[in-house]
Amino acid sequence: WLRPADLSAALTAIEKRSTLSVEIDRNRVGVLGFLVGGTSALSLGGGRLDPESFARSCDPGGTGVDCAEFAGAGIDLHSIDPQNIARSHLDPRVKAAVVIDPEFGVNFSRDSLKRISIPVRLINLGMPASIWPGLRASGLKDAIPNAHYDLLGDTSQYSAFSECKPSGAAILREEGEEPLCDDPQGTSRTAIHDRLADNVAAAFRSDLPQ
Repeated sequence: WLRPADLSAALTAIEKRSTLSVEIDRNRVGVLGFLVGGTSALSLGGGRLDPESFARSCDPGGTGVDCAEFAGAGIDLHSIDPQNIARSHLDPRVKAAVVIDPEFGVNFSRDSLKRISIPVRLINLGMPASIWPGLRASGLKDAIPNAHYDLLGDTSQYSAFSECKPSGAAILREEGEEPLCDDPQGTSRTAIHDRLADNVAAAFRSDLPQ
């Protein structure tokens, strides 16, 4: 819940700085988020997490993505204050959202999603069968009134990450880490980033007020 508050605070700080505020068109402020950043983007649009669903996301059969990291840090999602999880972060200054592979997307209150009034562009990376359930955004399309869903094929859930150095993939394999450097055969991360950037730019051109 701190991330969406940070985004709103950053926007407020920019508005208060005369050297920066003159560069802002306040009628055309959009938010872009990836993974947990996507959760924050939905929150700024008015989505609110369901604390019970959120707490269960790392239970057996749950759809949580970072459960191993939480467990390693001694974090029990059931112990987090539900009022903090459920609080509203709606920021009326935000006029459109682009949400990529939203973590905890399945844990939002359906009633709150129905009340989102801004355009929301939902993007998943990868093919339907390869998308982790906890990142699947297609189910949000029908819950949000003015939402559109795009699937970028020939990508993976790691394709939005930074480009790797030549030895990166081998190092990750040696360390037993996730294949963060791997993209589908015949593609390049640079080309994928270009496609994704074009998709995001087109969404904001279409969805932000003219």
